[in-house]
Amino acid sequence: MFNQPTKSKWQRANSHYNVPKIKNFTKAIQNKYYLMGGRWNKTNLTFNDSALPSNQQLLAEDAINKINALGILHLTKTAKKANITIINKVLTDETELGRAETPKSDQPEYKNLDHIYTATIKINNNYIKQNAETNYNNYYEQNIAHELGHVFGLDHDADQSDNTMSAFGSPFTGTYKIDKDYITRLALLYQN
Repeated sequence: MFNQPTKSKWQRANSHYNVPKIKNFTKAIQNKYYLMGGRWNKTNLTFNDSALPSNQQLLAEDAINKINALGILHLTKTAKKANITIINKVLTDETELGRAETPKSDQPEYKNLDHIYTATIKINNNYIKQNAETNYNNYYEQNIAHELGHVFGLDHDADQSDNTMSAFGSPFTGTYKIDKDYITRLALLYQN
């Protein structure tokens, strides 16, 4: 008898946000909620931001702490190999604020979603500095949260220019906070 590969167990978040129950993430549902068609099979993830200067590590970790406070996913810092790596990188498209690279499984594995199993976030710090106006810290943190949204399976939200997942985000004024749309979509993916 051959050893059959075991199927991944898919964890669900213990949070209790009021989101619809989804049996299968069809393309119509993915489009309606601006989802990318993938998710992690676990809710506890590690991240490594040690390649960032200390001031940017603090900003990245502030964004991560806000995500952790939602109670949907939990990210833990490590200096070792991590699920998510965050680096600064001048991107080919110099007007791109950041990029999330998330290789996925070849075939949908869970409720018609691909398995995201690793991620690298590349932040174009030079472009953020040039466009941050007076609030670099908030703009950097906003972009970390945006790219993490992609890493978690969220797509751009074309309807809301001031939401975290907007494709055309402009710098927040005041202190950055995670918007309701981001929370709802994250809960939808990970509570189901």
